[in-house]
Amino acid sequence: MPIDPQVAGYRLVGGEYAQIPVQNGRIYSEQLGLHLETDGVHLRLVIPGTGERIPTAAELERMADAERERAAAEASARHAAEAEAARLKAEIEALRRR
Repeated sequence: MPIDPQVAGYRLVGGEYAQIPVQNGRIYSEQLGLHLETDGVHLRLVIPGTGERIPTAAELERMADAERERAAAEASARHAAEAEAARLKAEIEALRRR
């Protein structure tokens, strides 16, 4: 059975805790300057104004892995292009000597 609301928070006001209003499934943290929401499993931090979610550690790791793979593929393609350029240069030099 889902919890309703899925996210709840409190802040200290005048020595007593007051519930932070939930708006569109989010609460606003004055301390963080961010909205907090759930994705059904995890608490997510959201940048006000843009609605962009701050990546989790797992998401950052996946992005880093993808970037490493992209960089490796780019380096491999560059190496192949440099090798082909050297081969063509040698072939041109050989043709000039004939």
